[in-house]
Amino acid sequence: MELRIKEMSLPEAVEFNFEELKQELTDKVAHYKGLVYTDDQIKEAKADVAELRKFTKALSDERIKVKKEFLKPYEAFESKVNELAQIVNEPISLIDSQVKEYESQKKQEKKESIIAYWNEKYSEFIIKIEQIWDDKWLNASASMKSVQEAIDSKTEQISKDIDTLSNLPEFGFEAMQVYKSTLDLTKAISEGHRLAEIQRQKEAYLKVEEERLKAEEANHVVEEPIIAEELEDVMTFDDDAGFIPNFDGTESIWRNYRIELTTNQKTILEQFLISSGIKYQEV
Repeated sequence: MELRIKEMSLPEAVEFNFEELKQELTDKVAHYKGLVYTDDQIKEAKADVAELRKFTKALSDERIKVKKEFLKPYEAFESKVNELAQIVNEPISLIDSQVKEYESQKKQEKKESIIAYWNEKYSEFIIKIEQIWDDKWLNASASMKSVQEAIDSKTEQISKDIDTLSNLPEFGFEAMQVYKSTLDLTKAISEGHRLAEIQRQKEAYLKVEEERLKAEEANHVVEEPIIAEELEDVMTFDDDAGFIPNFDGTESIWRNYRIELTTNQKTILEQFLISSGIKYQEV
């Protein structure tokens, strides 16, 4: 099949009084550029605008007319060419669909072969093949041997990275989880360091807090604590009545004490104060 176009002569250039019109318009436009209309000349200004617009419309109409005449033979030729192309496009579509179906089937077969190779050698590997999959492996230009070599190379590098993470002194497990999802060694190590720094900050905070609590507890210890034995000098304990004072004072005033007591001693003291009708406040 061959398209043969009969030799033809292209249309001649359209000739018209271009130079004459150009000169006339140039002179007239120069006149209008320096012209200033007064209020009484507005009617003349409108007439001048109408005349100029009439001329530009005449130019445009003639241009469109000539263009249509020139395009008539081309449009007839274009219509016939499109009709021929439509006839050819139908078998192209049918053949192309078969070619695409064949290529799709071949890619599926190759994909199955690649997965079979993976399952044979790396079924127990730490990652899945989807994490390293490359669609270029399915191209016809990529041999099965080159694909297998690419898989072997990737798994070898991953194994080395895992060994590196396994030797991290801190947070190796967390870093490993990041690596499994990203396969980015730098990012995984960075995450391990970040968690380790957080842990160090936490330990430092807990240490400071522990020292603060110890200091607060130390402030509650009196220099000369009153122990239970010393209470016996001022009170006795009766099984029925509880603690009984050993003095007969009638004067009632508030006195401040700081006493170191165990939990049991505190309970006994409070029972004594209540049974004795002594007001007390815990500071």
